Amino acid sequence: MIPLRLEKRLLFVSVLLEFEGKTLVCPRVMLDTGSVATVFRTEYVQQIGLEPHLTDRIRVMRGIGGIETVIEKSVDRITVGDWSMYQFPIQLGLMDYDSTLDGILGLDFLLASKTVIDLNRMVLSR
Repeated sequence: MIPLRLEKRLLFVSVLLEFEGKTLVCPRVMLDTGSVATVFRTEYVQQIGLEPHLTDRIRVMRGIGGIETVIEKSVDRITVGDWSMYQFPIQLGLMDYDSTLDGILGLDFLLASKTVIDLNRMVLSR
């Protein structure tokens, strides 16, 4: 089971990203079942060389917060607690709507990992 943190009425988890042999802990990742994709702040993940290139796929994300243009990348591994997924596609964006977020763990990860959200016990399981 993976503990959830409740901060200002939002759910958070820590996420570990691995890209080209480098790892990065992202402690402030919001759990968002309303987000179709998993998104990370470009500025934050540049620490491990995750940055846009001319050959990357550009996507447009639409949501309650508005419209954001993002870059799609694949990480070697994304880990939440003791669950890992390999060659997982993520989005890189400015995320200028909240400078305190490292990223958003979206429905794509939650469905692929068969996550169960237990709000009674404030944990993720599967």
